[in-house]
Amino acid sequence: MEARKRESSVDDGAYQRLCDALTDAAFVLDVTDTDAIRIVAANVACDSLFGVPGPQSVNQLLATSLPPQAARRLAAECERCKAVGRPIEFRLEPQAGDQALFGITLNVIQEGPEVRRIAVMARRASASSGGDLDPSAEHFRVIAEHAADYISRCDREGRILYLNPAVERLTGSTFRSLIGKDVSEWPRHLPHVDRYRDCIRRVVETGQPQIIEMQFSDPASGQTVYHQVRYAPEWSPAGEVLSVIGVGRDITPLRAAEAELRKLNATLEERVAERTLDLERANADLRSFAWTVSHDLRAPLRAMRGCLDLLAEEEEERLSEDGRAILHRVLKAAAKLDGLTNAILQYSQAGQTTLTGERVDMEKIAREVAEDLVQKPAVMRIRIAPLPAACADATMVRQIFQNLIGNALKFSSARKHPEVEVGCREHEGEEVYYVRDNGVGFDVRYANRLYSMFQRLHTQDEFPGNGIGLAIVKRLVERHGGRVWAESRSGEGATFSFTLGAKSEGSGRP
Repeated sequence: MEARKRESSVDDGAYQRLCDALTDAAFVLDVTDTDAIRIVAANVACDSLFGVPGPQSVNQLLATSLPPQAARRLAAECERCKAVGRPIEFRLEPQAGDQALFGITLNVIQEGPEVRRIAVMARRASASSGGDLDPSAEHFRVIAEHAADYISRCDREGRILYLNPAVERLTGSTFRSLIGKDVSEWPRHLPHVDRYRDCIRRVVETGQPQIIEMQFSDPASGQTVYHQVRYAPEWSPAGEVLSVIGVGRDITPLRAAEAELRKLNATLEERVAERTLDLERANADLRSFAWTVSHDLRAPLRAMRGCLDLLAEEEEERLSEDGRAILHRVLKAAAKLDGLTNAILQYSQAGQTTLTGERVDMEKIAREVAEDLVQKPAVMRIRIAPLPAACADATMVRQIFQNLIGNALKFSSARKHPEVEVGCREHEGEEVYYVRDNGVGFDVRYANRLYSMFQRLHTQDEFPGNGIGLAIVKRLVERHGGRVWAESRSGEGATFSFTLGAKSEGSGRP
């Protein structure tokens, strides 16, 4: 606490020396407490502003150093300066009855994230120089007359001093005849007159902007319209509210959009329930289909294959050459159909099996899968780099590696020196596992087809398979919250990469 006081004292001393070096009236305000703004530095030139030498006003409250109206105006402008964060200028009549006008410049002194000091510069100005905009000035009139928003100006008592043409366009009423009359004399089809008067009164009393919304029937269309008006004070040089400026606009489209959004939100729960029910029905159909494939379809298929195998074993020699050819064709078709039903069942089980999250030794599983799949280690070279562990389902991870490593071995088997590499890299906070081969590769333009059931980029004669393995990989990876993608060029091998969702606390090298 003492260190903070010493630091503040040093800063205020520096401000005092800076003020003393200036010929114009200059002082620094502590605006930390908006209800008790304090003067922390001031030069002797402030005599012309305060009526007392500047050094005597140091550490005094602003409210006791200036006449009430001037202090109130200066405090309000300090709040505005803090809000906009940039220099502002205005005119001020500092002493009651004094005809002299001063041009005041406020500038923020930034001390960390909070504005605690504001520097004030004052210079005597003529009555015609600078100052607030006069609504009767030509440049203000041009701006107001062509504005899309409607602009009004009332005096402190609520008498209408100015209305721009947009008021007529937005309300369908002629207000020219109302100039000089009280707000309460507005056309009776416009409600909320009491709210207008109350809003203007609050602006005059507090010096703070006020916002109100209005709802009424449009005379032209008969439809309900919504308008929003912001009232702000116009200050006199003496520091009192001279008049009130109102700027309004039609916000009917905004309110219509909000109503539509509320309507959509009101039906969101119902629509979510409907979609959930549809999903449950689809999953039930899939389970029923899997049951049919695994029991009702596979049982007769196995019976057929058993009969065909028995026929081939006992009667093949007595068949003609054409008969034997037909028999082998049927046997091959039955074997293919059996493989497809097994694949469909595996795909279904990939989406239905309960996922268990545990710390999985990815490297150990990859090595076990490679040992099971590599038939000729001397011919097929497979390298497995150190792999970080992951929080995943071990059974599903094993199936992912079986399909990816199996594919890599199959599509690189035609090479003279086939090679497969399993590794991992980190990318944007994710562990990216990959399986790379030097096989035949594929055209990456068709990569999305790889993950659809029964979609293949090579013929059955080139590489046997049922086109289901990568579809299963995609489904298992997505159940972990991860993603899978492929990179390749025809004849240059392929790399399949996958993630298992965000890195978990259980990850790390085993």
